[in-house]
Parts: sequence; structure tokens; C-alpha cells
Amino acid sequence: MSINSPSVEASQRKFRQDINALRAWAVISVVLYHFGALGFSGGFLGVDIFFVISGFLMTGIIVSGLETQKFSIFTFYFARVKRIIPALIVLCLVLLFLGWFLLAPDDYATLAKHVKDSLLFVSNETYRKESGYFDSLSHEKWLLHTWSLSVEWQFYLLLPLVLSGAWLVKKSRRWLLLVVVILLLYSLIVCINKTYSAPTKAFYLIKYRYWEMLAGGVAFFLSDYIRRVPIIYRNALYLLSLVCISVPVFFITKDSAWPGYLALIPVLGAAGFILSERNNSSFINNAIVVWAGERSYSIYLWHWPVVVLLDYFQLLSNNLYVFVGVLTSFFLAELSYKFVEMPFRAKAKLNIWRLPILIVAAGLLVCTLAAIVIHYGGVPKRVDQQVVKIAAEKNNIDRGNLNCIFGDDKAKGPSFCEYGQGEVKAVVLGDSHAAAIAGGVHAALPNATGKVLLLSRAACPFIRGATAKIDQNCDVFWAGALEKLKAVSPNVPVVLIERSSLYAMGANEGVVGTGKVKPPIFFDKPFDYPAPEFLEQFRQHSLDTLCEVAKNRKLYWLKPIPELKINVPQAMARTKMRGIEKRVGITRTEYAARHDFILSVMKQAQQECGVVVLDPLPYLCDEQACYGDKDGFPVYFDDDHLSRFGNRLLVPLFQEIF
Repeated sequence: MSINSPSVEASQRKFRQDINALRAWAVISVVLYHFGALGFSGGFLGVDIFFVISGFLMTGIIVSGLETQKFSIFTFYFARVKRIIPALIVLCLVLLFLGWFLLAPDDYATLAKHVKDSLLFVSNETYRKESGYFDSLSHEKWLLHTWSLSVEWQFYLLLPLVLSGAWLVKKSRRWLLLVVVILLLYSLIVCINKTYSAPTKAFYLIKYRYWEMLAGGVAFFLSDYIRRVPIIYRNALYLLSLVCISVPVFFITKDSAWPGYLALIPVLGAAGFILSERNNSSFINNAIVVWAGERSYSIYLWHWPVVVLLDYFQLLSNNLYVFVGVLTSFFLAELSYKFVEMPFRAKAKLNIWRLPILIVAAGLLVCTLAAIVIHYGGVPKRVDQQVVKIAAEKNNIDRGNLNCIFGDDKAKGPSFCEYGQGEVKAVVLGDSHAAAIAGGVHAALPNATGKVLLLSRAACPFIRGATAKIDQNCDVFWAGALEKLKAVSPNVPVVLIERSSLYAMGANEGVVGTGKVKPPIFFDKPFDYPAPEFLEQFRQHSLDTLCEVAKNRKLYWLKPIPELKINVPQAMARTKMRGIEKRVGITRTEYAARHDFILSVMKQAQQECGVVVLDPLPYLCDEQACYGDKDGFPVYFDDDHLSRFGNRLLVPLFQEIF
């Protein structure tokens, strides 16, 4: 996200303190959201506001240059290089230095990859690809926030080409405005559609985001006209824009369909704020606002690594440390602004080629350094080898074939995956937890003979009538599973293993920001939280489905696996590197509170359907707590999935089935 100080080109025309204030509001919203400040559940929309600002400024630079025949595409690119890359290089170098001492080899190699992709401005595509079901939590990615920088850089590369090409066709502002509006409408339409069909793509990719920047471009084209509008209407526009850029920050949440049509509110608000040109407000000219606006780029760059660092030391829930973290972000931003941004701005009039080339060369040098770290796998020789073994458990995944994780839509339903050979002895049914544990069921077979069939789909419960809020096609899963069970002998037991409380109560991993937790599925209509009506539907649909299966065969249901809310191998490796003996775990009280509803459904399924409930807690917990390790070695590969090592702890439990 290029939250730049006003560009040289812009300052040559007229410094807009109102735009500087808009930057300040946007960056403060983002910072408070990322630090989890109460009430700022929608602070992430500050990024969308910055997109509008960039579009306004860049369109103005290009169009004004074209009209005066002074526009140089290389000068434009070089100005962006000098403004954006130096501070980013410094940040990447600092993180590589810290990572050497703080991160296990796999994590350090991942950081190096993110450094490289951030400096090449393709990190938006990187994070899109990494946001799959088994991906690490966002707080593990030190440069996650650079996705927006990459989007803006891609926009900077394309916009001058598009406008210059259109100018060659017809030298007219109205013609350029028409081109911009057409492109804006196309991007907006596909964005709204993709937000519901593939939300990760809509969030990260330039194709679905450039409409927000072009909205700023439209504001530039309309600015001369708006200045002739009576002041009473401009004041009304100003007040309306304030509502649009502020109110959603407190009501939009991470579970909202974003960007989509909801993003129109802050985007139009930011465009309206710019058009109203209120430079004489005491708030806009407040010293704190001026300071934050001028340093908004550096604040944005440095605040997120501070958030991740607090999470690294498990301090993000401590209000005092969060407050110190915010202040630290501002302090680092001041240093970056004073010693990196300002010196390069002062050198703006030097040889047009020399400085940008040196900056690009420095960036490529850091990319090369990152590539070396990647090549050597995070340099494992720098850490205790026990740390290497612990961290490597995140890859010790027993999850069958990929189509047993994500299903097989081409076959109009999930596919069977097989463990072992010979006669079918059991069917394991469920979601990614089933895929993670199926190997343990197979290991429990008497005399290690026969096979286990795995029928699973990530993020889908085995409940008739359940629909996922995202494009998981859960209806395909449960319908296909019920159909395929008919072909299995009724003498073969079925073991249901799934993260049931996720579907009933919503996720409980560490999340960014605040707000109500939405269940990821629904039946007749979506709910924003686990409302009593939804939970009653969940209970009844679950019982109907389970009783249908248990009518003709023995059905076992595994109690929920303890959800530890942080990545176990990573947390253990971090504490080991710091010489701290601290087990990852949750109390039995926390477990009971989290799964109270599901345990009540299980009890009812026992009574009404004859379902046999299996309890994994004696193998993973003691009387006080449930732990992420066994004898100092991880039994999870993330925060809630058992590893291959972990699922073998349940073999004695599954032997009861046979």
C-alpha cells in the first residue's frame, strides 16, 4: 500500500492538507484494526481509502502531464521508485536480520520468500496462493501488509500506459474520463461477483481492485466541475463523505463480504472527501493529523511487523504491550520518515536515472540475499537441531489424497481414499480433521490387515442441508457421502471425525481485529453469530443425518480434538530457540466451554440414535489441561490438526472399534 507522502509532482501543483488528513485517518484505522483495538473491526478499509487517494494523485500527474506535453513515463516510474522502494528495502533488511535470531529454518525461509516477493511487488499473488485451508495464520507473515503495495505498484505500471495510449487516440479529457469509467465499471462488476465466488482472489488481485483507484481518477476529472458547485452542496458532500469513511470502520467486520459492493461506501466517501476540498478545517490542520498523514507510508510499513512481533511473544492480548506496540510503530515510522523518506525526497532533483537505478540495484541485492536464505532452507545450521525437528512437524501431515481434502467436484461428490489393502474394515468420514486422523484408524486395525476408506472434505460438516458461506460446495459433499455409504456393507463401521464446533460456533484461532464470530455454514439463512435459532437448526439437522446413518450400521463419533489456537510446532520451536520451557495447551475448562454445545448434541445422538461417542481426551490431556506435545514433541501440525505422530496416540482408542 503506497501511503506516500505527497509526490513531487503533486506538490508542484498544490499541497492538499485535506488529502494528508485523509491519509492520517486511513492509516490510523488500519493500525488500530491490526492491533485489535476495540470498535475498529472494519479498520482494514483504510487500505481502500488509500487506493482512492493514489488513483486521484496518479491520474492528476499523468493527465496534467499529457495536456502540457511534459509527461514522461520514465520520470513517472522513477518517481514511484524513489518514493516507495527505499523504506521497503530497509524494512526487509531489518526483518531478515531479526529472523536470523528469532525464526526456525522453515519460518526463516518463508520470510525470505516474502521479502523477495514484496520487493518484486508480486506479494499479493503470493498471499492469495497461501491462503488455503492449511495455510498458517496471518500473524505468522511478517510482510503480509505488502500485498497492497504490490497492487498499487501494478496499478502504477499500467495506468500511464493506458492513459497515454488513450491520449494518442483522442486528446480529450472527456475521452480519458470515458475510458476510466468503462474500466472502473468492469473492475467493479467482476469484483462484486468474485467476492462471493472466490473471495481470496477478489481481495488480493489487481483485476478486482483497480476500480477503487480509478474512483480516485474519476474524482480528479470531476474536481474542476465540483469547485463551481454552490458551497452548500459541497458542505453536504463533505458531511456525507465523513459518514462514509468513518461509520463503516466501526460496523464492517472481517466476516463481511469484502471488497464487493460494501467497499463502495468508503471508496465513494474518500472520493467525495477529496472533491469537497475542505482545507480550512481545524481538525484537518491539527498538528497530530498533519504528523500522521505525512508519515502514513512509514507508519503502515512498520506497524504490521510490530503486530507480528507481539504475537511471536504471545503478547498481543496484553493491552499494555499493545499500547507500547502502537507507540513503537510510530517511533519506527518517525525514524523511517526522517532518515529514509526525507533524504530521498531531498535528492529528487539529482540525475533522473542515477538514483532510481541505484535503488533498484539495492532492491535486487536484497532479493538475492533472500534467495540465498531460501536456497539453504532457512540456514538450519544456525539453530539447535531439536528446533529443526520440532518445526519440521508442521509438515508431518497424514491427510490422504488431495481430493479427500477438497473433494472431487468433477465426480459430483467426494471420492474414496484408501489406507491399506484388502477387505474394507472401516470408513472414516468428515472434514480435514478426518483426513488428519484416518491414518491412526488404519493403524488400529487388528493384525494390520484390511483397509480404511476415507471420505472427507475440508471445511464441510457431514450434515444434510448444510451450505457453506464460501464456495466449498458442502452440499456436494454430504449428498455424495450419503450416497456412497449405501455401497458399503452395513457390517463396516463408520467413524465420524470433524471439527464440529467450528461449524456451530465459528473459528476460535487468533484473528485480526474484533467483531462477532460468524458460523461458516447455514441452513435456511445465514446468521452473523451462533444465534439460538441457528443452533437449534444445527442440532436437528445433525441428529437427522446421524440417525439416518446409524439406522443400518455402527456409527462412531469422535469428540472434538482440542483446538490450541496457535500453531503448535511453530510456538514450540520459538520457545525452544529462546531457551524457555513452556508447553502449548488449553485448560480442560476452556475445552468444555468451547465444545459445550457439540457435546450436548453428541449426548443426544447417543440417546436417540445409538451413536457411540469416542473420547480422545485421555490420550491428549491430563486432568487440568490439554497439550500440544507428547514428551516434548508436537502432536499437532498446526493449531487444531493432529500430525501423523499425534494421530498414532489415538490408536488404542480406535482399537475399541474392532
